[in-house]
Amino acid sequence: MGMNNRLAFTIANAAFASILEIFLVRTPTFVWVYGWWGAFPVFVTVYIPFFAAACYVHDWQSRTQKLFIGSLFTINAIALIVFAGILKWI
Repeated sequence: MGMNNRLAFTIANAAFASILEIFLVRTPTFVWVYGWWGAFPVFVTVYIPFFAAACYVHDWQSRTQKLFIGSLFTINAIALIVFAGILKWI
């Protein structure tokens, strides 16, 4: 194929998840709040980074994996403190 299989799986899985969201948004339980938010922005900004991280982190050294997972935990903890604790958005 001439393409890195990690990249191919990233794009394929992101495309599948985005296509699935197209069908889900047609139900009354799943809503895209903003008019500009749709399958392509979700594909690029949400699913590509998620599946790329999931595919590539597997091959990293153990220390790098721990730093990456730790940084994700830290970002989520800070976001919870700010948005739930301080701003009361959640």
